[in-house]
Amino acid sequence: MNTSSRARVRLCTVALWGALSVAGVVHAADDASGWYIEGAATYSMLKDARGTVANTVFAGAPPTTLHLVNNVNDGWGGLFAFGYRAGRFRLEGEIGRTTNDGDSYTTLTPVQGTFPMEGKFDVTRYMVNTHLELGGGRWNPHLGIGVGKADVRLWTFGAPAAAPNIPPRALIDDSDTVLAYQLIAGVAYDLRANLALTARYRWFETADPEGLDSRGERISREMSGHNLDIGLRYRF
Repeated sequence: MNTSSRARVRLCTVALWGALSVAGVVHAADDASGWYIEGAATYSMLKDARGTVANTVFAGAPPTTLHLVNNVNDGWGGLFAFGYRAGRFRLEGEIGRTTNDGDSYTTLTPVQGTFPMEGKFDVTRYMVNTHLELGGGRWNPHLGIGVGKADVRLWTFGAPAAAPNIPPRALIDDSDTVLAYQLIAGVAYDLRANLALTARYRWFETADPEGLDSRGERISREMSGHNLDIGLRYRF
């Protein structure tokens, strides 16, 4: 092989390696984009919820608004998301549900006291989330924000504060659909090329759901708190 032939071979080799390198970069960029699904289990830590009950009648006093705080225990739930990643950004639709129980409520005004109850707070949410991916490699932290709506069901069973000695009964059994938002911080760890273990924290909050109590009087309640999600994400 003469000198010019060897030079052409070296040139072709360099060109081939260059083409392979470019192809690898393009392939890596393509790998960062695409459709995915995600499922996760949720540990829900809602805040104790402040609320109001209109036209509460106490003996010897005109009707007044009762202000109270509902005890909310930690609960469980889950979520399913379907989305698309383009570079460092992800856009997804999410459906999730959490259920939390309560075992007491505390009245603030016009009287003060703590009363036993059975309570259930069910939230089904329909959210659109956007995420910014902050890292690369097998560990991928991200930040996100979501907006949407939440179907909130409120149920309480106990004695009313105005007559705590009567037999317990259903005090509230109503639902409302309200606006909702969430702030998200999480991380994904690649188990395989298209499968990742995910963990994220969500602060979830809604506009105050409203409804009617068993007397037909207006009630309102806060709904917000911390959530931890552990799940799997599959990339197509």
